[in-house]
Amino acid sequence: MGNTYTVKQVAQLLGYSTNSIYAFLKEGRIKGVRVGKGRFRVSEEELARVMHLSKRPQSIEAPLVSQPASVIPAARIGTKPDSIDAILSSPAAVTLIGKKWSVPNAFDWLVGLGALLSGLGLFLFNQSYQAPSSAAFAHASEYVRWILISCGIGIMGSSISPRALGWRRFFQIILSAMGLMNATLLYRSSDSIGAVIYGSLAVLVGINAFVVLEGTLSVALYFSALAVLVPVTCYFGPLDIGLHTLLSTFGMTPIVACTIAVTLSVVALSMFWSGYARSTASFWIVCILGAAGLVASSVYAATLVFWSRSFFLLTTALAVGFLPFYKNCGPACSPKQRVLLNGLFVFAGFIMVVAIVVVGLLQQAVWEQNRVEFTNKTTFGQTVLRQALESVEATLLTASKNPEIITAMTEEDAARLEELSKVVYEGNPNLRRLVFVSKDGLGLALYPYGTFDDRNLSFRDYFVQVRDTRNPYVSQLFTALADQAQRKVVSVSVPVESEDREFVGVMLGSLDVFRIGATLQGIAIGSRKEHYIVADSEGKIVMSLDPSEIGAVVPDDDPLRKALRGENGVMIAKLTDGTLGMVAYAPVPPYGWGMSLRAPASRVYTLNQAALSTIFGVVSSIIALSVVWLLLMRVHIRTREPEIGGP
Repeated sequence: MGNTYTVKQVAQLLGYSTNSIYAFLKEGRIKGVRVGKGRFRVSEEELARVMHLSKRPQSIEAPLVSQPASVIPAARIGTKPDSIDAILSSPAAVTLIGKKWSVPNAFDWLVGLGALLSGLGLFLFNQSYQAPSSAAFAHASEYVRWILISCGIGIMGSSISPRALGWRRFFQIILSAMGLMNATLLYRSSDSIGAVIYGSLAVLVGINAFVVLEGTLSVALYFSALAVLVPVTCYFGPLDIGLHTLLSTFGMTPIVACTIAVTLSVVALSMFWSGYARSTASFWIVCILGAAGLVASSVYAATLVFWSRSFFLLTTALAVGFLPFYKNCGPACSPKQRVLLNGLFVFAGFIMVVAIVVVGLLQQAVWEQNRVEFTNKTTFGQTVLRQALESVEATLLTASKNPEIITAMTEEDAARLEELSKVVYEGNPNLRRLVFVSKDGLGLALYPYGTFDDRNLSFRDYFVQVRDTRNPYVSQLFTALADQAQRKVVSVSVPVESEDREFVGVMLGSLDVFRIGATLQGIAIGSRKEHYIVADSEGKIVMSLDPSEIGAVVPDDDPLRKALRGENGVMIAKLTDGTLGMVAYAPVPPYGWGMSLRAPASRVYTLNQAALSTIFGVVSSIIALSVVWLLLMRVHIRTREPEIGGP
């Protein structure tokens, strides 16, 4: 049999990673002899055959090392050497055998760079993990992003060094476990598309940790999994917010959209796999169209503030777009061509890192702009609310001095009070109802007309406070005892006194909190889901966009509690639905109330269309230009024998 060589020696000689050599052995592209579990030896004759096929004429390819042509052996110019020793003794071979590094395959690039960019993307605000079901993951995001960055760098670094395959497996196992956990959390938060994107990759990474798969095959399998599972998941899985928004834009039902998507996927994958082995035109076309579709998906994810996913999809688009070149860059591909191919991948990855930094800076600028805007809106909201309360108080004070009303209350003439109430009620749109209470605390009259559930109101704070202080009083939120409606109301009460300052009774008006709330909402921007919440001094919600929240107690950790303590400011805090949002808060003196303006952080951090177009225009253009450059440079080298393929 003659001399034989280990997989490591063959990898060093040919300039490939040991994983690639194992893949060639498994596929029969290189013939070897198994000498133990997972161990192979390659004969001198077989290595000479492969070396012979991997060399190009001197007129076409530059030497592997900068050496004079006279010292380049015959094997370098296309002739078969007499002995493998001639190859091993050549300067070029010595350089190759002594080399302690390789380059990552296509799948390692995808996983490593994808993990790195996803980790960096988590430094940005992401809507993905703001659902209550993902709260635990959101709190751990500081650790998760560093793990992703470390594993991404680790996979790319260990792929470069053939001696670090154990570390490569270690990083792959960690990423696989994290990917499955991430997919589970996303599915629980009704993000089925995200679950498919990360879950299918996690499975493939786990397989690659224990089974030697060709890099291009793994990328092809992942691309196929996305093409099949995303449409199917849209149909059978929960309808997530991203899909719902997209279908609403095109006015399509899930069944119609998924049927069209599945049909297109089947056609595309048929073309893809039929042309995969021979790298036919159909294979190239599907790869280029698939990369374009992934770029479009990335842009859409960015509009939903799924930044980490957006940059991962861009990495996937890059890997799919480069897939035909990696497929054709086999043993016949020169080091110069490999450097160009992998260099373009690295350059595109660097541009995406720069894009993440730019997005982060833009998010900070948007935050500062919205902070100022929220502060101004909160100040204006304070003014609107205070004016509404003051206007009601002024209306009631004026009416309480009307001699006819004083006489009617003294005589406890309910009919006359109802008749006089009409003018007062219609004079102030912020009034919902007028109530007259005698000096003994008995209800005399209601306007608009209604009935008392209990005429004894002497225990109510709005009566006791006004009777004892003879000053106007703004109540806390309470349940009205009228019309058996159990309505939550806030009232402004004023004393009614005779000319000789004798206490006659109390006149109160309940506020139309819905109208005042609607006035406040007119200040907010509905498209960004901005809304005001107002609470009384006891912390009970008085006004809210959601009527069901009225009467609820403000949580202790809500920024509105700071407003009730007399503080004001703007911060990121948890909203009532459990998601994060921007909250501006301020007190409402002199009533002891507090108010806040809030909006989901996903809406606050959204970049404008011009910024998104610029960022993705630059990144996608670089990807497209890289593909065009590779085409023009003819990096895809067709080997002389079909069985010698690329990694």
